[in-house]
Amino acid sequence: MAKQKSDVRDQEMPVDKETGRITYEEVVEVSGRTQGQLYSTAREWYVNRFNSAEAVLQMEDKESGKLLGKAFSYIYDNKIGKWKLRYAIKVYLKDGRYKVVITDLSYEATPPQDVSNPIEVSVGPYLSENLYKKNGKPRPEMVDLKLDTIAKIESLMADLKATMLKSKESVEDEW
Repeated sequence: MAKQKSDVRDQEMPVDKETGRITYEEVVEVSGRTQGQLYSTAREWYVNRFNSAEAVLQMEDKESGKLLGKAFSYIYDNKIGKWKLRYAIKVYLKDGRYKVVITDLSYEATPPQDVSNPIEVSVGPYLSENLYKKNGKPRPEMVDLKLDTIAKIESLMADLKATMLKSKESVEDEW
């Protein structure tokens, strides 16, 4: 079910207490799978999700079970247009479980014609400064942007989880 605009105050983005950055994090149990199997599945997920793992992945360490990358997804707004939602996505793997961390969220907007560089702003401060009007009422376009951002990150995490939880037999080719 789609989130309602009235839910905006209830839809808080998780903030890391140490860094102050918006950080989504989840540890998922995947019984019966080795670190190596999970690594291969996660690497394949990067390739399928982003069309090029090489363009996204900045660090791959099969031995220690780490995949670290930077990626973006598009968010569309009727008033503002197309935004790039940029983020860092880290996957840590151990036997029987993995941890995903999505952080460093920022928006990149297409610049006006007289500006040559894209405009990039951190999600947390941008929403804090622009979500509400001076009278305390939420701005509809900012509510949409916030809810779309939350939905995009939650969808990304759900997609990874669905891929990682597939049974061993469905991940490997049968000959």
